Amino acid sequence: MPDPNETQDTKRSARQTSGATRRIVVQEPTREQMPKATGRRLSSPASYPRDDVPRRPAAERVSKSSVRLTRRVMIAGGIAMVLIIVPAFAFIMHSVRNRQPRKPVVAAVTPEATTQATPVQAATPEQVAVASPVESPANVVGGSTGVEATAVRTMTLQLASQISQKSGYEFGPEFVEMIRRRTPEYVVEKPLLAARQYRHEINKSFRDQGLEPLIGYVLAMSRSKFDPLIAEKGIGIWQLPMSVVRSQGYLGPADNSTKLKVPETSAQIVASYTRQLLSTFEADDFMYAIACFGMSLQEAGQLQARLVSTAPDAKSRRDIMKMIRARVLTEEQIENIVRFFAAGIVGENPQHFGLTTPRPFSDLY
Repeated sequence: MPDPNETQDTKRSARQTSGATRRIVVQEPTREQMPKATGRRLSSPASYPRDDVPRRPAAERVSKSSVRLTRRVMIAGGIAMVLIIVPAFAFIMHSVRNRQPRKPVVAAVTPEATTQATPVQAATPEQVAVASPVESPANVVGGSTGVEATAVRTMTLQLASQISQKSGYEFGPEFVEMIRRRTPEYVVEKPLLAARQYRHEINKSFRDQGLEPLIGYVLAMSRSKFDPLIAEKGIGIWQLPMSVVRSQGYLGPADNSTKLKVPETSAQIVASYTRQLLSTFEADDFMYAIACFGMSLQEAGQLQARLVSTAPDAKSRRDIMKMIRARVLTEEQIENIVRFFAAGIVGENPQHFGLTTPRPFSDLY
């Protein structure tokens, strides 16, 4: 029987020998030798459904997802609409405001200012520069001082050329501004329509005297606005003073003022009187004849003498502001000229001043 101790030592020795000499060789197989995996890929244990957790029905899950998606779409749509509509609305409002016409500002005046004309203080350059504007009365329809000075100057030059058949007149900025400030008084439809009632008498009487009928229309407009009831400076639509009419022999001692109210008679007297005034001055100096309208022929002669003495050159006399600065004209004479041109440019250009119904004076003859 073998010794037990020897047997254990022998086994121990054999294991030590085997462990020292045995080698395990692991050779990696090639790709062709690799086994191919087949079957279904297994999910991780974490994705396995748990029996202890209740699951919501599929329809409920889809419904809540749809609600969330709908809410997001509505919010995004609302933001987009705000970003588009608000700027568009602001742009439209801005365009509408820019398209609205701006109404000219017309200052209101007191009743005293409408019944009593403010004299033009223009005897000196300083007085011309600070002359107070004459605003539109409250009962004037369409009255406006918004017409530009450039347009007023152009229309004034045209009127001067129409009446005198001459050119080369010079109207400085101060004189143009005086005319522009007077125009609102004549921006009224009624007197322009009333001028038609006198067209036959005016056209015939002034043509008989070799004058342009336009001057008769403008004189009546500037002095009475074709209102025969006015009696501020004289009688009739031309406001001729009885003293002048009698001194010039147009009415005898036995005649009364009634004749000046008859359109035919008054037109004949005024046409003859106007021709005499114009004959007192050079052909280019018609403005100074207008300045003396309502005065005697002696006063017109005095003005003519001052003109020639101050400005022998006819070209210098065409610049009205030079004569004003030289104090050749009185305040009343300056006002007569200013009113004549203010009434004339409105009467010849009613549409430019916002009057659509009346026809220009030049269409009446």
